[in-house]
Amino acid sequence: FDKAGFRNRLEATVTACREMGKSSLWMQVPMSRASLIEDMNEFGLRFHHVNGDDVILNVWLKDSESKIPEFATHNVGVGAVVVNSRNEILCVRELRNNYMKWKTPTGLSDLGEQIDDAACREVLEETGIQTRFHSLLGFRQTHGLAHGRSDLFFVCRLDPLEEFDCKGDLLIPTPVPQTDEIQSVEWVPLEEY
Repeated sequence: FDKAGFRNRLEATVTACREMGKSSLWMQVPMSRASLIEDMNEFGLRFHHVNGDDVILNVWLKDSESKIPEFATHNVGVGAVVVNSRNEILCVRELRNNYMKWKTPTGLSDLGEQIDDAACREVLEETGIQTRFHSLLGFRQTHGLAHGRSDLFFVCRLDPLEEFDCKGDLLIPTPVPQTDEIQSVEWVPLEEY
């Protein structure tokens, strides 16, 4: 690999981008080319984030304050309120010590996952109960969490997928705890929750 040739091409690229009026330049560098990062830094490129085995760098090219946003400034969490036809709420008790005897299923959404899908997935993972999204009950924003990031937390109302037996009697699905995170799971009467 011709490192001097890379430096020349990089300098020409930065110059051309400025001449074309571009506001920023982004570069994705695979781990196998990490030795080039020092050269890129000399041309103003700075770390933005890491994506798997790639480092993403950028440089603001305008003579003004950078408008490049920070990466991953928020986590997106979900909580699920699932109430069955007997007016019972689906509750879990986590394996880790928790200040609450019972809580509703919660978790983080995956990258690119919709909030309603994340809530349904978390309930299925933690309790084995299949649900459908009903509505958004509320949300909150909290700052200063892990790694100095903020958290957006959305509470969703979900309906359990209930069925009827051959006699027409309602069958409430039986929850099963996810053994690596959840100690127990129960339908708890709303008035006791």
